[in-house]
Amino acid sequence: MTTLDERSRRSIVAVAVSGQQHGSVFLDAGGRVLRPAKLWCDTETAREAEELSKKMGETVVPAFTAPKVAWLAANEPGVAERVSCVCLPHDFVNMVLCGETRPVSEAGDASGTGYWNVEKREFDLGKAALVDVRLPSWLPALAPSPDAAVGAVCAAAAELTGLPAGIPVAPGSGDNACAALGVGAVVPGEFESLKKIFSSRFAFKSFLFSLSLSLSLSLLSLSQTLPSLPPPPHTIKSNLFKATGSSPWAPPAPSSGPRAPRRPPRPRARSRASATRPASGCRCSARSTAPSLPSR
Repeated sequence: MTTLDERSRRSIVAVAVSGQQHGSVFLDAGGRVLRPAKLWCDTETAREAEELSKKMGETVVPAFTAPKVAWLAANEPGVAERVSCVCLPHDFVNMVLCGETRPVSEAGDASGTGYWNVEKREFDLGKAALVDVRLPSWLPALAPSPDAAVGAVCAAAAELTGLPAGIPVAPGSGDNACAALGVGAVVPGEFESLKKIFSSRFAFKSFLFSLSLSLSLSLLSLSQTLPSLPPPPHTIKSNLFKATGSSPWAPPAPSSGPRAPRRPPRPRARSRASATRPASGCRCSARSTAPSLPSR
């Protein structure tokens, strides 16, 4: 791990974590990981996602946390019996930074679990119970607000990461929510205005043209920075022939020595039709057996 110099450490006043969404981290009562996390890209939960979609009356994709909890209960019941909390990857990192045994979640990341109420900004306990009757008791606490710290960097985490001990740990969020913050989409209604802009077919085509142009320019600049490669072998040979005045396609020069005697030509094989001709020279039988060409 890269260590921070003293000047950089003194300039850090707080830390926030952004992590991939939907992944499921299963913890026991002591905050210890029970099994490797099932990440968003794990499509092993496709069957559970289909079943939950029917139960909830809405689409639940395999990437969500909900089908991963259902998968664990069906396929690893022994591990499920020891579960005390199910959290998301960035929640777990925050927990380790703060030296706690119980994670704290927040709205942005929790919105991708499959059992979150967007309007009320809280877990939907009814949907959670449809996933597993034990899931409502496995849910982590929620951060009171995006501006409230979930804890402070503990001494063990400070030694591990080089961060100053005691600085606040902000709630952070999932990667998609932080990406929206990064592009400045923080004002209500901005998403609707973007939808109106790109709903125009002309504007969308202009966007695609601009994107392809920028990619072409990027590839062009990259090709100019790559080291020059040696010319292919056939180019070297061609330049050599030009310099020496010879060509690989020129006919060979005549030899001044005695010519070898020519081999006598091989007798031509008799055709099937000529083999069936009678010795008298009458060709009627041969013509009658040959198919006639269609007239034009």
